[in-house]
Amino acid sequence: MNKTEQLAKEWLMRHGYTEDDIIFQSATSPDFILSDGKSIEVKKVNNHTLAIYQSQWEQLQAQADCSIAIFNNISIEPLAVISVCEINPPLFKKNGYVFHGTGKYKNFPLKETGIYKLVSKYIRLAGYLGDKQFGPQLIRRSFGRFWFKDGGDPKSLQLIYGHSSLITTLKYYAAFQAEDVQEIHKKHTPGRVFENSLPQVE
Repeated sequence: MNKTEQLAKEWLMRHGYTEDDIIFQSATSPDFILSDGKSIEVKKVNNHTLAIYQSQWEQLQAQADCSIAIFNNISIEPLAVISVCEINPPLFKKNGYVFHGTGKYKNFPLKETGIYKLVSKYIRLAGYLGDKQFGPQLIRRSFGRFWFKDGGDPKSLQLIYGHSSLITTLKYYAAFQAEDVQEIHKKHTPGRVFENSLPQVE
């Protein structure tokens, strides 16, 4: 079992599966067969590229409930978990790329700029009219901001983001507005916690 597959197994066990629930397949796809009938194929992003080859694809399609868990070998959680049935078969190319460009780039992997354009498009369709530089990073920053706002700890966020340094993660504190700090203080101050736990008397 390689490092990425070990990360995936640890992830599955954190989500309720035991050693007895997980069968690892070293010579075929998918990588893990689970006791509840689900199966997981593990993939590592390499130079922003995710490749699945035709033989693997056919094996995954033969499974009743199969998902692809995508890791980067840094984060303890997958970057994404995609159900095989959500991947449109005609989009699968013989070159092995699951996500590929369009037009003259259709035979090449989908790059960062393509992902940026897709996310930006759907953020606009959702009606967001704020920061002009919105894209995947806006969603990532927002996640960090709300993580801290809801009382999340920096070390856990570092592992989720895959930051090599905690200092990088702590920069998300800088995104706080004054009202955010006041709200957090009100929520987590011991006196307020005690006060909020008292029964309400009418």
